[in-house]
Amino acid sequence: MGSAWWWLAAGLYALAIFLLAGQSYPLGIKHMPFLVDKAIHVLVYGAFSAVLFAALRHSRPRTPSLVLASVAAVIAVLYGLSDEYHQSFIPFRRTDAYDLAANAVGAVVAQGLVLWSGRGQ
Repeated sequence: MGSAWWWLAAGLYALAIFLLAGQSYPLGIKHMPFLVDKAIHVLVYGAFSAVLFAALRHSRPRTPSLVLASVAAVIAVLYGLSDEYHQSFIPFRRTDAYDLAANAVGAVVAQGLVLWSGRGQ
């Protein structure tokens, strides 16, 4: 898949996050257990970070993997921050530092796994 397709995938992924975050009760769930909620944040932002890495890798094949992984993680964390801010305007939602922390953990762990697995080469 070429870089344009990876960027399209990243954009669609970001749109899906935005649309879910814009709902008062995402997926119709009014209350989710704390650890389940945080695990979902870790997984969602880990996957988002991995897709961003793929888009960056296909766009900048000669750039060192560590640089691309760092950029992908930072983009994902900043998007998570903007998503938390966005939620502050949605009825029954709020900005949550624990959600932001889970987003960051997911993004960083995903990049660690990408680098460790050698897929960044």
